[in-house]
Amino acid sequence: MSEPVNPRDELANTIAAYIRRGEQIPYGHLSRLFPEAVMLKDEYELVYRDKLPIGEVFRRTLAAPLQRVRDLPESGPDSLTPDWRNMLIFGDNLQALKTLTISDIPGNLVGQVRLIYIDPPFSTRQDFKGNQEQQAYQDKVAGAQFIEFLRQRLIFLRRLLTNDGSIYVHLDSRMNAPTKLILDEIFGRQNFVNEIIWRRAAAHNDAGKYGVIHDTILYYAMSAARVWRPQRAAVDEEYKSIFLDHVDELTGKRYARIDLTAAGKVATGESGKPWRGIDPGSKGRHWAYNIEQLEKYDAEGKIHWPKKGVPRLKRFEDEFDGTVLQDLWTDIRPIHNQSSERTGYPTQKPEALLERIILASSNENDIVLDAFAGSGTTAAVAERLGRCWVAIDCGKFAIYTIQQRLLHGLKGGLTPRPFTLYNAGLYDYQTLKGMPFADYTRFVLQLFQAREGVRRYGHIETQGLLGNDPVFVYNFTTHPDAEFTLGTLHSLYEVSDGEFPSRVYIIAPGSLVAFLQNREEYKGTTFVMLKVPNSVIERIKLGVFQPLKQSRDVSAVNDPTSATGFDFIRPPRVRARYGKRAGNTLYSQQEYTVQITRFESAAEEGSGKANGSNGAAGDFPTFALLLVDPDYRGGPFRLGHSFDAVQMKKQGYTATFSAAGVGDELMLIYIDIYGNELIEKLPRAEFEGENRGEEDRSTDA
Repeated sequence: MSEPVNPRDELANTIAAYIRRGEQIPYGHLSRLFPEAVMLKDEYELVYRDKLPIGEVFRRTLAAPLQRVRDLPESGPDSLTPDWRNMLIFGDNLQALKTLTISDIPGNLVGQVRLIYIDPPFSTRQDFKGNQEQQAYQDKVAGAQFIEFLRQRLIFLRRLLTNDGSIYVHLDSRMNAPTKLILDEIFGRQNFVNEIIWRRAAAHNDAGKYGVIHDTILYYAMSAARVWRPQRAAVDEEYKSIFLDHVDELTGKRYARIDLTAAGKVATGESGKPWRGIDPGSKGRHWAYNIEQLEKYDAEGKIHWPKKGVPRLKRFEDEFDGTVLQDLWTDIRPIHNQSSERTGYPTQKPEALLERIILASSNENDIVLDAFAGSGTTAAVAERLGRCWVAIDCGKFAIYTIQQRLLHGLKGGLTPRPFTLYNAGLYDYQTLKGMPFADYTRFVLQLFQAREGVRRYGHIETQGLLGNDPVFVYNFTTHPDAEFTLGTLHSLYEVSDGEFPSRVYIIAPGSLVAFLQNREEYKGTTFVMLKVPNSVIERIKLGVFQPLKQSRDVSAVNDPTSATGFDFIRPPRVRARYGKRAGNTLYSQQEYTVQITRFESAAEEGSGKANGSNGAAGDFPTFALLLVDPDYRGGPFRLGHSFDAVQMKKQGYTATFSAAGVGDELMLIYIDIYGNELIEKLPRAEFEGENRGEEDRSTDA
């Protein structure tokens, strides 16, 4: 008796036959043989290299705990609801979104966001040739990498939406088609609502092709029960010339003709009866108004009676409150150079665009989220319209732009409701050390993806769990200067009375750990060290550490980037000369100057790169951005001038700004490519000496 054929072998033989014949292998066969490599749904999906299953996206993405930096403004109106503060988050949005979607973390937003608008970085470097210094993103991601970059974020964004929530994804023609397939996959094809076309320019001279003058906004909902508040567009002259094509003989007013009937034959009721000898039922329709209302309209001279055909309602020009908004938006202009809204940030969208979206798909007090916040238009409009908001961005320039816009640039001179600035992935270690130990424990457990859970072994308690293995958080506050040695590990084991399991994780400040190895075995227990502020070890973070980098060049403002792992704020070391000089022309005002003579990023210490960042050959490769508040008066920093590394390098790493508007004190913020800041307050006198060749003034941190 022959042995039964293994179905997998039979499938392999079938595939081999396709290969021998030189024919394409059906995806259905490949998905059965390699289910992890090719995943097909009932209808269709976008298949590309390195596409992760949704479960893997959740597993591999590190949550970045939110560390409160400061609460703003110092005074103003109350929050919309007692238990809510608006959120401005600096960090990689993927890690921040992961944190917001963890349901057992206090303050999570799972199923609470009514509306999401994102304008992801779909453009390329050559699109922006400005003379400002806007920083947002660093490493360009192209093609399939970009699609996966966006897809992973959409997966988390979906978890935040309410059942009646909506998402608007703003794109250009280059990534519109594949992004729609991804949105169909994540939100469901049945939840696609609209493809909105926004005409952002009147004309373009694009060589060799039709001018590209529009963006696309893809609108999806969580369900058919979505919040929907229809919006109206003002009636333009073109519409009037086409539809207001009749003039009333008595009043001389223009009017449009509106149908008095509606679809469907009605067998009973007044709307199905003939009127003035006209029976709409003969055409399968019925009157849209009852007979009494029709008579009233006729008495008022509001019925248009054609020589032949069905009468229609007169809609006069002064009765139009606009037309119901369609999916082609031509009435909103982009930001121009003289606009009062202009922040100087590339890709800034007009407030009218966000106002339309927010009014249509949310109610007052609802939460609105923008994960690529940029210039802060979404937050500014949400604030003005009485919505709660969350804004996330990975660029320091964006964060300072948004902060300034909210505090000093809201339309109508409004003072914003309370909001909190958070760090996600780049933390202030001194603040961390000052936390109560219970708060510190909760924070570092989140940092290393561990969950809270107390276990007792002998005379010692562990505070968390990684899988089923205990996590012990070392309380350095009791002995802040004591080293954590191998002897400390051995003592922990002895205090457990030998009850520790085969693996125990230890979280301790890296600066206190006196040995290099991450693993130490003692009496059958393997201790795995998770060092703070060292990056998460490979086994836990499932990927190579990649810090979130700030751009050194304006052309990278719209290039996407991502980060894995965490780091702690370590201010760069800077030396600079400060001076004052005459303007370049006879009539120009005097200028203040900042010349960087030394710039070293402390974040590269121990990486083997530090020696290359100390200004050799007049270059500072870890310098990213200089921000200036020329009239600092205490309180939050107010952004007045900004200078990126590429711009300053062309001028010998010198920044120049007008002396007009300079107050008694200035604040300068030096930012390295890792987002670390050195903040310096300087009296104006520092810039005003006769000696232009003075020695470097050290601002070492």
